[in-house]
This record gives sequence, C-alpha cells and structure tokens, in this order.
Amino acid sequence: EAIISGPSFTLLSEPMIRNFMDYCLQEKLKIQVLSVHILYHSDSTFSDVEQQLSRLYDDYIISPEYSTVGVTELHVNEYGAPKQYGRPGSMLALLRIMERSGVAQAMRAEWGQSQAFTDDMHGYMVFLGSADPVEDVETNNGAMQDLLTPDLRPRGIWWAYKYYADGADSRVQASSNLEYIMPIASHASGRRNYHQLLLASYDADSIIERPETIGI
Repeated sequence: EAIISGPSFTLLSEPMIRNFMDYCLQEKLKIQVLSVHILYHSDSTFSDVEQQLSRLYDDYIISPEYSTVGVTELHVNEYGAPKQYGRPGSMLALLRIMERSGVAQAMRAEWGQSQAFTDDMHGYMVFLGSADPVEDVETNNGAMQDLLTPDLRPRGIWWAYKYYADGADSRVQASSNLEYIMPIASHASGRRNYHQLLLASYDADSIIERPETIGI
C-alpha cells in the first residue's frame, strides 16, 4: 500500500533522472511519484527550470514509454535559494512555473538553526520567524525569519503565499510580454465573485517597466 517516491536528487539533472527511470523500467520497479529538487536556481534561469520540469512531466508521466513504472505525479520536495526567500515576487514566480510544468506538490527548502530543533521556545520562534529584524535572512541557513516579524506580524512573503493559496483552486491562464513579470490570475480568491491578479516581479537585478500587454 506504500506510495514510492524518488529519486530526490539535490540537482535537477535530467541525465541522472533518465538513468534512474531506465533502471526502474529494466528491473520492473514501481514508482508512483517522481521527486526532484530545485535549489539555487537564480531568477534568470526560471524559464530553463520550467522547460526541464515540463520535459520530466512529458517524458515520464504522459509518455507511454515509461508507463509500466507507474509514475502519476511530479513533486518538487525542495525548492528555493537563500536570496529568494525574502522576495515575494521570486517565490510567486517559481510557484507559478511549477504549476505550469505539471508539478502536483512542492515544499520550500528550509535549513533552520540547530537551536530551532530544541525544546527551547526562543529557538522555536526564531525558526518560525521572530528573528532580529536587522538580521540578514541569508545568514540564517534558510530558516523562516522572512515570514514573520519579531512580534509575529506577517511580512511581505507571508502575504504572497496567502494570496497565492487563495487563488490556487480557480487559476486561469495569464501572460505578459515582459520577461520578468509573472502574472498569476484566478477567477476567485477567498471571497465569492472576487477575481484576483498577482503581478510577480521576479528579477531584482532588472529594471522593471510597465508591461505593454497582459492577457487573461
């Protein structure tokens, strides 16, 4: 009855994943979930990440070539890079890219400080987000300081995740002709008859201009 997931490589390596799947095919092994990591990919590589994930979905879930292996879902069980953790636009864009690539489930990577895993309440709250506000998020090994302020008020990234989740069940197609604006549109958002459009600017190093066209 167990659901088998793999290979969960740290790097999104298509040759390694193909070797893994070929071995499963050859040895008649069953895998229900193909799982990978998307770590340390800069914003400028997001289009490449989307293409790679789409190929995995097409080659191992849709294609009949590996149908006997039994993969039905593609998961990303770790995603993100330290510089993106506090940038709502980057995280929203990466989530939408995974959606469009056929990813069924994804979990943000976290590397909390060791004190966060003790019984000490202060350490636990630091992990959840109550760190010193002047402390750089990048120095905290991926802990969740970017989500909450020391007095437990939501930061910008918290709201990004909230609004993303509000519209997840009613997503509609949206596009922009500006490369570094990711539009995320939904016909409902937590309230009846309330439409939603999120515009995620996902490259902090680019000058963002007003897009000429956004199609929904």
